[in-house]
Amino acid sequence: MGGTEIASMSIASEFVKLNHRVTVLTYNTKSFHTRWRLVQAKCSGQLERIERKNGLTIRRFPYTYALNPAFTFSIAETRALSSISPDVLHAQGFFDFPELYLMLSSAKQSGIPSFITTHGFFEVTTRVRRYHLEYAFRAFLRLITDMTSKYIVLSSLERTELMNLGVPPSKIAVIPNGVDIEQMDRGLRESPILDDTSGEFVFCAARFSKNKNLELLVRVFDSVDTSTKLVIAGRLTDPTYFQRLKAQIDTSKITLLPNAKDSEMRWLYQNCLFTVLPSSMETSPLVILEAMAASKPVVASDVGAISSLIVNGETGILVSPTNPGDIAKGLVLLMRNEGLRLSMGKKARSFAESRSWRHAAELTLSVMEEFVH
Repeated sequence: MGGTEIASMSIASEFVKLNHRVTVLTYNTKSFHTRWRLVQAKCSGQLERIERKNGLTIRRFPYTYALNPAFTFSIAETRALSSISPDVLHAQGFFDFPELYLMLSSAKQSGIPSFITTHGFFEVTTRVRRYHLEYAFRAFLRLITDMTSKYIVLSSLERTELMNLGVPPSKIAVIPNGVDIEQMDRGLRESPILDDTSGEFVFCAARFSKNKNLELLVRVFDSVDTSTKLVIAGRLTDPTYFQRLKAQIDTSKITLLPNAKDSEMRWLYQNCLFTVLPSSMETSPLVILEAMAASKPVVASDVGAISSLIVNGETGILVSPTNPGDIAKGLVLLMRNEGLRLSMGKKARSFAESRSWRHAAELTLSVMEEFVH
């Protein structure tokens, strides 16, 4: 799963443990390639699948039955929302604007308080500025802010950014992401298929997409004089990008593992020297907390709210995503200094232990309770 999905399901599961009934509205990506079979279908319950898992009710819709998947999926969501009549609506993510608008307007008409956890916020604002869409984005924010009871942001940096975009401070609550320490410690670990599982390696946990800046990481790592290997593992979200990245690699010291299983990811966290995340855009990535939970320091780009997760020089190293020399310097420093890696890893673990999903869920519920009558 991706970061937003993990956060959504983790918070939902904690709500259940705190004796609340939770229905998750989501989609089935496996239906994406059956678009033409579904074009004739209506947005109705005929194609909906209801699952029960760990106390959660999961209503899963086909992701697309028309030429605009996000829009048609949001119609299905709003119909489901009217049928389940929840006490609150909690939207996770900040990407699909048609979906957000339809869901929020439907909830407002029904008198349901709405909350948005702003996963992906900085990725959105970065693109907005790149394409000079600030005016349109501010107009959209005004529209949805009127229908939103509270924005739940992951850092004080996001809070400041939202306020600069015109959102009142009273509409914003800061609740950072959590991490499952117990899962990292005692969850199933499975060694992935590597050429050599005994050698030392650096681990990059990232989906294969352009904003992760993996092409630059590969070039930098290839230029570093070291016998240490680099393993990049995560979801394959952009096959074209993956093939381009794969074609760039002509050395055995770099391994790509697309669609690695969760158990394999945990093995990689536990057995690497440290982790690296060179992204050009991020908000508050869960992979940093996961690495810290495994007592690993992180070399990461100083973008988005990453500086709220890493204390530079203490729990990791912040680098510029556009400066190859800066990234190389951070990698070499940790590869050649075991004592520094261990001391940083110990401090990183202490930080992760303060970020449980239970605590995040309790804070979220306390915000919601102000609006439930």
